[in-house]
Amino acid sequence: MSHRQPRIDQLTYVNDKWVLLTEKYESDPIAEQRLYVGPGTFPKSQIERTWKKGFRIRHISYGQSTWVVLFERKHRPSPAQTLSTSNEIPTEKIQKAWDQGKRVQFLSYCCGLWILITERPEGNIPVNQSLVTNTEIPKLEIEQYWNEGKRLHCVAYGQRNFVLIAEKPIDDTSQTFYATSSVAPPGVGSNSTFPTNKIQ
Repeated sequence: MSHRQPRIDQLTYVNDKWVLLTEKYESDPIAEQRLYVGPGTFPKSQIERTWKKGFRIRHISYGQSTWVVLFERKHRPSPAQTLSTSNEIPTEKIQKAWDQGKRVQFLSYCCGLWILITERPEGNIPVNQSLVTNTEIPKLEIEQYWNEGKRLHCVAYGQRNFVLIAEKPIDDTSQTFYATSSVAPPGVGSNSTFPTNKIQ
């Protein structure tokens, strides 16, 4: 009899609410998750210490003067990650990573910083990602990516620009794009205070 193990997929702060997304997997490759929650400047030193313990970053968010970093450790070693922050959209850094055979694993805009995490694909799979920036939600580009067999990997908004990373998936996962100015979509929990009770 299978046992579906829940884990955190994303924890982010949007429109004055913490939004928590969890998933359950029949066969979860994640052995352990760890959450850093702290005030102040970007927690680079805490990230580096947690990396040394074999964890990787899954998600970074900022809200209510608090940095939140979601770490995970797989059952087997994962590729090393590279972290960079910048004041402008990191287009050149993304292109440089692609030129080095790396893929964008995470991209977000938090507290005035663009946060970029790149890594080498597992199994030396060729990188097949695309980048688009637009001051409006790029619906046409999203449809084009889907028609090309790609899916959205990262969606970020900052400095009045939407930044999307799409990639060719290794499976047949389908997507639905949902945009709203008010409430979270169905199945996603939201709260105006940090959801400690939901995480535990």
